[in-house]
Amino acid sequence: LSKAIIRDLDRGATIVPATGAYSGQDKQMLYCVVYRSEARKLQNLVRTVDPQAFIVISDVHNVLGEGFKAE
Repeated sequence: LSKAIIRDLDRGATIVPATGAYSGQDKQMLYCVVYRSEARKLQNLVRTVDPQAFIVISDVHNVLGEGFKAE
């Protein structure tokens, strides 16, 4: 999925090690920040690559850093 995000959206992502609180199973969480206009494309990409993925979409007040314009 991270490779597809980099390839198809030209965005980076961060893989965060995680443990399911209920299951106790080790997992990986993928964190990606996109513009609002890119959110639907990201959601469609995730569903195509991993239909069982758990997705959280959240509004962010501001993003600073490479790939995002300073306001």
